[in-house]
Amino acid sequence: MISKFKIEDEQLILFIQKNYGILIKDIEFIPVGDSAYSYKVNCIDEQQYYLKLFDHHNDRQREGIRRLHYYLPLTWDLYHQGLFINMTHPIKNCFGSLFTKLEDITIVLFNFIVGETLTEAYPFSDEILVGIAKSVATLEQITPHVNQNLLPKESFDITFESDLLRCISILEKSNLNNDLNQSLRKLVLLKKEQILFFMNLVREIRNSVHINASQLVLCHGDMWGGNIIYHNNQLFFLDWAIGDHSTT
Repeated sequence: MISKFKIEDEQLILFIQKNYGILIKDIEFIPVGDSAYSYKVNCIDEQQYYLKLFDHHNDRQREGIRRLHYYLPLTWDLYHQGLFINMTHPIKNCFGSLFTKLEDITIVLFNFIVGETLTEAYPFSDEILVGIAKSVATLEQITPHVNQNLLPKESFDITFESDLLRCISILEKSNLNNDLNQSLRKLVLLKKEQILFFMNLVREIRNSVHINASQLVLCHGDMWGGNIIYHNNQLFFLDWAIGDHSTT
């Protein structure tokens, strides 16, 4: 998010201090992403945390809140069992919960990882690629040691296809009478063939997975440069969208 959420810093600081038992010097808004509001929390004892704030009135952020129920327990478990430690993990509040609600917001406190993400580092160096490959392999290898009750199972559901095709058809047939809708129509229909090509590819991959059943393994779910920090010759992984995924 490029703008702060509509809450005063002082009010947010008091809420965090009350629920997490930490003494905060100040907080810094971080204008990144669109799935939540991000803040850096600087404590009096020099400890730093990363805060995510979810707005209950935002559809995308409500979906993010829904994912917290499996994503947070799993990442907490991975880190505290020592199965995978180069990662962001949630901090429990004073009541033992991994997230905290206040009226129309939900907040999550994470450990803070120093360094810059690899958003602008493409193409990756061989060193980075090797590091990512080793991390992916580690996740696969620790799968048997993870509490399976915490893992969502990938169903490879593509029932959205019918809605996608229906919406494209509506755009093709509709007589749109305002600039916004006309721009949407032009943008989507210009990419129609490409959309249909990739939809067909997704269907083929899904069918192949079902025919050639293989072992499910743990995956990050959104491993791209923006979710990876490289610091002191180590890779750290952020914003997990963890789930089971089929090997190929």
